[in-house]
Amino acid sequence: MFLRVIDRSLPVTSNFQHVEARFDVQSFDLFGDMPSIVDADPVFLIFDLKVNTDAKRRAVEGVIRRFPDTPAVAIIDVKSKLERVFWNANGVSALIHKTEKPDLIVKNIERVLEEHIRTTALSPGGIERAVKVCDTALAGMAESVAKRSFVKDQSVGAAALHVSTLIDLGREKEWLAQVQQHHSQTFQHSLLVASVISAFAKHLALPRSDQAFLTKAALLHDIGKMFVPLEVLDNPGKLSPENHELVKKHPSNGADFLKRHGCLPRATIETTRSHHELLDGSGYPDGLSGSQISPLVRVMTISDVYSALIERRAYKEAYSPRQALSIMWEMKGKLDPILLKEFSKSVCHAKMGRVASRPERVG
Repeated sequence: MFLRVIDRSLPVTSNFQHVEARFDVQSFDLFGDMPSIVDADPVFLIFDLKVNTDAKRRAVEGVIRRFPDTPAVAIIDVKSKLERVFWNANGVSALIHKTEKPDLIVKNIERVLEEHIRTTALSPGGIERAVKVCDTALAGMAESVAKRSFVKDQSVGAAALHVSTLIDLGREKEWLAQVQQHHSQTFQHSLLVASVISAFAKHLALPRSDQAFLTKAALLHDIGKMFVPLEVLDNPGKLSPENHELVKKHPSNGADFLKRHGCLPRATIETTRSHHELLDGSGYPDGLSGSQISPLVRVMTISDVYSALIERRAYKEAYSPRQALSIMWEMKGKLDPILLKEFSKSVCHAKMGRVASRPERVG
């Protein structure tokens, strides 16, 4: 949760209001909501107010003392020397001018968050913090689907940064041990795909921006499953033809939802829609083949297939990495052989093994 501190006695004039819907934000009045602020547990602080009295300064200092390890930015009039001195003295990570372009406000927050995550990922509580942030992001996705509301993609981005940073720092074994304990199979699968694709992107020596993009896309790729009734996803037996077709609609349903309710790159929507497409044209929903399937989608498909194979289902046991790769190599003409060769090396290096799980269908 991003905690935004405001002063409701004054009109909000900063441009953050134009991108607020992209964050899992709860806004609190500096004075009226102080008891609620004290009980909050945010991952990020956004101070969006003018501090022009001693009472406000003391109240802000109290919030900062309450959350000493939480990254913070202040959205202010940076032309005011007094405000700059106050915020710098209180250790906020960045000062953002209130009339800055909305996209640049987002980028500044992303930069501060990434720096904080990389600093804290090796701490004893790094794994637990990542679990919490990912849970919040995935629950927010489910809420967005239920309410048909805007996807809080910056919260998903924060979760992706946690995952990719842990993988980058070699903590994949500890992280996956937590992933396999997740109570929701759809969430667990998304977290596993995100972990696998992050390790694969690292192996391919992709730029950190591409690693972060792919990890975020992996967290979103099965959002269409949230349109499928739980009794269908939880069915351990063979699906009826009608329910099988319903499950097969999840890529297109997810992509359509993200297109209508998100502010996401076209490539993210493409990976969501096409992650079940196969090179020989036998995939779905569009029966794409060969060059119609982009390299990013091919990477996502390989990561998704592998993750499904190493997870235990009601209708199958979990395969070992060796068994899973053997099955994938037998899918001749369906997966990109060059990428699959590199993926095999990535799996051997990262040791992404069996994952136990509760029964739920992953189509």
